[in-house]
Amino acid sequence: MKKLFKFILPVIAVLFFAANANAQTNWVSQKISNKVIVKFPKAPEVLQENVAYKAVGDDSTTYTATYADLETMGLDSATLASMVETEEFFEQFKTGFTAQMEGLELKKSEIVKWNGFVSYNLEGDVQAKGKKAFIKTIFIGSHMFTFFCIAPTDFYTKNKEVFVGALELVK
Repeated sequence: MKKLFKFILPVIAVLFFAANANAQTNWVSQKISNKVIVKFPKAPEVLQENVAYKAVGDDSTTYTATYADLETMGLDSATLASMVETEEFFEQFKTGFTAQMEGLELKKSEIVKWNGFVSYNLEGDVQAKGKKAFIKTIFIGSHMFTFFCIAPTDFYTKNKEVFVGALELVK
């Protein structure tokens, strides 16, 4: 019996970890513009072709990916590049963003690099819904990609890491 237990326990452990790893790799890839690929836990709803996609996971986590070409608003890539790393632009971005997202109380915000491109990471609480939010905005040339993960507190860290960790730069 002891030998059987010593054999079965490692097999169960391997199957458990393989199932968890597989859950992340079975996500559905979605190309956003011709620059970035994002993965959703299931096929996303197309809110606007090549511009906005959304999926809601089984645990009620909402995943959203959006794209905007800021050149259509008069911001070419050189102008945008000179602005996105400034604290002034970042503060204006956060103010505008939180005004549009009802109930979001920012807890953490930072300017970081993602594959060599400027990226904004915002984290906070969505008080009315009892959820946490993570928003990653990446600037590539005149293009702005924004990825939202709004999750129940219990699932927040895992879901955020899987969603944001699966972003790929199209080369």
